[in-house]
This record gives sequence, structure tokens and C-alpha cells, in this order.
Amino acid sequence: MMYAFLAETGTAPTETDSLYVASRNGSSFMLDINDTDAGFGIMSNLLANGTLTEQGTALTLNSNLSLPIDIPGNAIDFEGLVLYDESIADGETLFSISDTYTQDIQGVPLTISYTLSTENISQLEGLTLNGETFTDVEVVDLLLEFSVSTSVDVLGNPTTFSILDPQNVLEIRSYYGANVGLIKADSEFSFELNPTTVALLQTLNIDLGFPNSINSGTSQEIKAYSVTN
Repeated sequence: MMYAFLAETGTAPTETDSLYVASRNGSSFMLDINDTDAGFGIMSNLLANGTLTEQGTALTLNSNLSLPIDIPGNAIDFEGLVLYDESIADGETLFSISDTYTQDIQGVPLTISYTLSTENISQLEGLTLNGETFTDVEVVDLLLEFSVSTSVDVLGNPTTFSILDPQNVLEIRSYYGANVGLIKADSEFSFELNPTTVALLQTLNIDLGFPNSINSGTSQEIKAYSVTN
């Protein structure tokens, strides 16, 4: 199995990711990407960093997700993330994990909470990409909700402030064609810090070292593929 994806990132030139099966053990397999082991598309990298397993009508992934923001310990490890399941009704949650942990940055204790989930959105009878029509297409959203807060001493009283209000910082809508797999993925990474807390930290001369907001993404479409049994 081999795929070539066109990956477009904002106003950057369109690039091509080449994904292929590097090894297989029964119903589980691993993908490699490009000659540099790094891809241009967010979804391509996610798939290439882990192990995929076919489980009846479902495809699951053991992998990790790192955010493009300089927060120590920001890699999220997960197992059994359901990429799609043809037997699940539209609107149903396929997978969900949550966690909360504390991390010091510049001497400031941050409490970080997240929920990583996938949701079955719909099934399309057909979707045409680059001149080819794919049938029985599963549409699935992968969402990462993130929040960050801190406790700051104000006039001798420890007070909790929200730095990043709960929000989806990563959204990936993926399309899976029958007997093919991933054929399209639209990804967006974005966040905006709480401006009131940012202003307070500035008055206390606290710099967390990351931007107040980010908005970036990639759009991937299958260019060519080869599937062998």
C-alpha cells in the first residue's frame, strides 16, 4: 500500500507527502513517510508516527501527538484511537481520553487539561478528488480540546487565572474511502490566550515564552495510490 498526498499549508507552496506501509504483523501495520521521515501534512505525520490496527469495521491508531507550541511535556501519547468505524452511527463519539497535569514554565506553575477525541460525522456516497471518485466515504473529526490555568499570588492571596480558556486547539476532518483508506484531511491548529491574564502576567514581568495566538493548518488530498493484497 502506498499513497501520495498533496499537502497545502496556508500560503506556502503545495508539497507532496508519500506514505507507504513499512512493516506488517497480522492486522497491525506501520507507515513510513517521505525520505526524511517527516511530512508536510498534520494527518500524514500522525499516521506515520504510530501503529495502525484493523479491527473488523474499524481502524485504530497507537501514536502520539505533539503540539507546535513550546510547552514542555506537550506530547500526548494514546492507544486505540479510533480513526473510523463503519458500524457506528453518525454523530457518535468513537474515542475519547482526558488528562490533567501540572508543568512549571519560567517558574510559573501551569495546570494543563486536555481531551482528545474522534467523532463519526457522516458517510458520503461518493467524493471526487483529482479526477477520481471514491465511494462509501467515512467522514470523521479528530478534536483536541486544551486549557491552561495558573495560580498567581495577588496581594498575598493565591488566585487561579485562566491562561487558555477551554477550546479546540486542533481540529482534523478526515475522509476515508472504502478499500483505500485516508483520501482527504483538512487540519487546523489555532488558539488564543486569555487577554486579561496575559496583561496581568505582563505587569508581573512573567513571560511564558509562547505567542498570544496561532492560526495555521493544512489541507491534504490524495494524488495517487497503490493497494496490493
